[in-house]
Amino acid sequence: MKTRSALRWLPVTLVGLTLCAAFGSQANAQGKKGDIVQIDWGGQRTKARIEHCASDSCDLYLWDAAAARWSDGTLWKSKSEIRGLKGQVNEGAAAPPVERTPSSHQSAKPSAMYKVGDKIESQVTGRWQPGTIVSVQRGGDGQLNFLVNHDGEASTWDRWASAAQIRARTGLISETAKAHNELAALGALKAPKAGSLDQTFQDLIRQRYESQGNKGFPVTVVFQGFAVGRTHPYAQPDVHGESADGPGGRPNTLVYPVSAQYTHRHSFRDAFLSYQSDERYSCFKNSFEKWECNAASGGRGTIRQFREERDR
Repeated sequence: MKTRSALRWLPVTLVGLTLCAAFGSQANAQGKKGDIVQIDWGGQRTKARIEHCASDSCDLYLWDAAAARWSDGTLWKSKSEIRGLKGQVNEGAAAPPVERTPSSHQSAKPSAMYKVGDKIESQVTGRWQPGTIVSVQRGGDGQLNFLVNHDGEASTWDRWASAAQIRARTGLISETAKAHNELAALGALKAPKAGSLDQTFQDLIRQRYESQGNKGFPVTVVFQGFAVGRTHPYAQPDVHGESADGPGGRPNTLVYPVSAQYTHRHSFRDAFLSYQSDERYSCFKNSFEKWECNAASGGRGTIRQFREERDR
């Protein structure tokens, strides 16, 4: 009886193990830059080339058969919609397209009415973003596809969107504009009095960051808060030869503790990255009678990060 009962449950067990293996393999499906895959686009199977993949989706260039070239922009697709990924279960099986229907508050404007230059919102990276249509192409099935430049982004980041992935503007602002507004809201201190300790110490802190940049990609610092505390004698080195006030001091040197809140903005080819920081410094004259400021403990460090896309 035991053997017969065990055999009765064997098919169920095998089905469960097969499904688990299938789902595990699908989750582990991989794709690397340059791999050629296929997707359903405009109602027909279309060749695509992987630009890069995240854990559950990939950024793709589409093949334009009529023009015999790859698309200028990219399209973001979940891995479940892509055929041909390495390690994917049933690589040749058809994957149903994901429906993307506008919500009730979105405009029902027909796609044929959108044209180059229209200010719209698109959802090709998982969230709605404001942008401008820069190109319109009709696919093999007659459906229109739209190349969108998102507000504040360089043209190298332009992406293709289907008619279901665009809508009329609802008042959203770009992530770049949002970051710019939040940075502006932090404000800036007035310039300190010339020749004062505040100016000396702020210049030393600023130089720590400016030295990380260059003429083409500079780093700038804006102070929002700055205070010099009560002086104390330079802390004597411990058994390891390290002082709590950092290197460079001498016995009986007066140390000025500084509390500083500021943002440092780093320029890169495609974006500006800004960091809001709260730091502490020990400032004093070193053995060469020159002022220096060493990083000290007690600050909160980096509080927030902001990204502003470059529009060129």
